[in-house]
Amino acid sequence: MNPDIQNIKDELEKSTICNKQIILTCSADGISFNLQTPDILGNVIQEWFGHWMTSKSISWSTPSNTQIYPDFIINKHNLEVKTFNIDASAAFDIANFKALIDSLTIDAVRLDTDYLVISWKRVGDKFYFG
Repeated sequence: MNPDIQNIKDELEKSTICNKQIILTCSADGISFNLQTPDILGNVIQEWFGHWMTSKSISWSTPSNTQIYPDFIINKHNLEVKTFNIDASAAFDIANFKALIDSLTIDAVRLDTDYLVISWKRVGDKFYFG
Protein backbone atom coordinates (compact mmCIF):
# COMPACT_ATOMS: atom_id res chain seq x y z
CA MET A 1 0.00 0.00 0.00
CA ASN A 2 1.19 3.47 -0.85
CA PRO A 3 2.40 5.27 2.33
CA ASP A 4 0.07 8.26 1.72
CA ILE A 5 -2.90 5.91 1.48
CA GLN A 6 -1.74 4.00 4.58
CA ASN A 7 -1.69 7.32 6.48
CA ILE A 8 -5.27 8.02 5.35
CA LYS A 9 -6.35 4.56 6.48
CA ASP A 10 -4.67 5.10 9.86
CA GLU A 11 -6.36 8.51 10.27
CA LEU A 12 -9.76 6.99 9.47
CA GLU A 13 -9.24 4.25 12.04
CA LYS A 14 -8.19 6.82 14.68
CA SER A 15 -11.28 8.91 13.95
CA THR A 16 -13.59 6.23 15.38
CA ILE A 17 -15.84 6.59 12.34
CA CYS A 18 -17.47 3.20 12.94
CA ASN A 19 -21.04 3.45 14.19
CA LYS A 20 -21.25 7.20 13.49
CA GLN A 21 -24.61 8.15 12.00
CA ILE A 22 -24.92 9.24 8.38
CA ILE A 23 -27.76 11.73 7.96
CA LEU A 24 -29.04 12.25 4.43
CA THR A 25 -31.18 15.37 4.44
CA CYS A 26 -32.86 16.75 1.35
CA SER A 27 -34.48 20.16 1.07
CA ALA A 28 -36.39 21.55 -1.90
CA ASP A 29 -39.10 24.19 -2.20
CA GLY A 30 -39.40 24.58 1.55
CA ILE A 31 -39.81 20.84 2.20
CA SER A 32 -37.04 19.15 4.15
CA PHE A 33 -36.79 15.44 4.94
CA ASN A 34 -34.31 12.68 5.70
CA LEU A 35 -33.80 10.26 2.84
CA GLN A 36 -34.73 6.67 3.61
CA THR A 37 -33.34 4.94 0.53
CA PRO A 38 -29.71 3.80 0.40
CA ASP A 39 -29.46 4.19 -3.39
CA ILE A 40 -27.22 7.26 -3.22
CA LEU A 41 -25.28 6.33 -0.10
CA GLY A 42 -22.11 5.29 -1.96
CA ASN A 43 -21.89 8.64 -3.73
CA VAL A 44 -22.60 10.52 -0.51
CA ILE A 45 -19.89 8.64 1.40
CA GLN A 46 -17.41 9.23 -1.42
CA GLU A 47 -18.15 12.96 -1.40
CA TRP A 48 -17.96 13.03 2.41
CA PHE A 49 -14.56 11.35 2.19
CA GLY A 50 -13.21 14.21 0.06
CA HIS A 51 -14.40 16.73 2.66
CA TRP A 52 -12.93 14.56 5.42
CA MET A 53 -9.52 14.54 3.68
CA THR A 54 -9.68 18.33 3.31
CA SER A 55 -10.46 18.66 7.03
CA LYS A 56 -7.30 16.63 7.73
CA SER A 57 -5.23 18.88 5.41
CA ILE A 58 -4.71 16.01 2.97
CA SER A 59 -4.12 17.30 -0.54
CA TRP A 60 -6.21 15.49 -3.15
CA SER A 61 -7.82 15.93 -6.53
CA THR A 62 -10.26 14.15 -8.81
CA PRO A 63 -10.45 13.73 -12.56
CA SER A 64 -12.41 16.46 -14.33
CA ASN A 65 -15.07 13.83 -15.10
CA THR A 66 -16.05 12.29 -11.77
CA GLN A 67 -17.53 9.26 -13.53
CA ILE A 68 -14.12 8.01 -14.69
CA TYR A 69 -11.24 6.29 -12.92
CA PRO A 70 -9.86 7.06 -10.37
CA ASP A 71 -12.09 8.43 -7.62
CA PHE A 72 -9.22 10.37 -6.01
CA ILE A 73 -5.62 11.26 -6.79
CA ILE A 74 -3.43 11.69 -3.73
CA ASN A 75 0.16 12.74 -4.29
CA LYS A 76 0.09 11.24 -7.82
CA HIS A 77 -1.33 7.96 -6.49
CA ASN A 78 -4.75 6.61 -7.46
CA LEU A 79 -7.35 5.73 -4.85
CA GLU A 80 -10.72 4.14 -5.51
CA VAL A 81 -13.41 4.28 -2.82
CA LYS A 82 -15.96 1.48 -2.63
CA THR A 83 -18.88 1.25 -0.22
CA PHE A 84 -21.24 -1.57 0.67
CA ASN A 85 -23.99 -2.56 3.05
CA ILE A 86 -22.30 -4.60 5.77
CA ASP A 87 -25.47 -6.67 6.18
CA ALA A 88 -25.45 -7.75 2.52
CA SER A 89 -22.80 -9.06 0.17
CA ALA A 90 -20.37 -6.59 -1.33
CA ALA A 91 -21.35 -6.50 -5.00
CA PHE A 92 -19.53 -3.40 -6.19
CA ASP A 93 -17.94 -3.62 -9.63
CA ILE A 94 -18.77 -7.27 -10.19
CA ALA A 95 -20.81 -6.30 -13.23
CA ASN A 96 -17.84 -4.30 -14.51
CA PHE A 97 -15.22 -6.99 -13.89
CA LYS A 98 -14.75 -7.81 -17.59
CA ALA A 99 -14.42 -4.11 -18.38
CA LEU A 100 -11.76 -3.81 -15.66
CA ILE A 101 -9.79 -6.75 -17.08
CA ASP A 102 -10.04 -5.31 -20.61
CA SER A 103 -8.91 -1.88 -19.40
CA LEU A 104 -5.74 -3.30 -17.83
CA THR A 105 -4.25 -3.86 -21.29
CA ILE A 106 -4.80 -0.18 -22.07
CA ASP A 107 -4.26 1.42 -18.65
CA ALA A 108 -1.98 -0.89 -16.63
CA VAL A 109 -1.60 1.76 -13.88
CA ARG A 110 -4.85 0.38 -12.48
CA LEU A 111 -2.80 -2.52 -11.12
CA ASP A 112 -1.11 -0.04 -8.77
CA THR A 113 -4.34 1.45 -7.43
CA ASP A 114 -5.27 1.31 -3.77
CA TYR A 115 -8.86 0.68 -2.74
CA LEU A 116 -10.54 2.05 0.34
CA VAL A 117 -13.59 -0.04 1.21
CA ILE A 118 -16.07 1.58 3.58
CA SER A 119 -19.03 -0.35 4.93
CA TRP A 120 -22.32 1.09 6.09
CA LYS A 121 -25.36 -0.37 7.80
CA ARG A 122 -28.99 0.48 8.20
CA VAL A 123 -30.65 0.34 11.59
CA GLY A 124 -34.34 1.14 11.32
CA ASP A 125 -34.60 4.30 9.28
CA LYS A 126 -31.05 5.46 10.04
CA PHE A 127 -27.69 4.80 8.36
CA TYR A 128 -24.35 4.31 10.09
CA PHE A 129 -20.75 3.70 9.09
CA GLY A 130 -20.10 -0.04 9.48
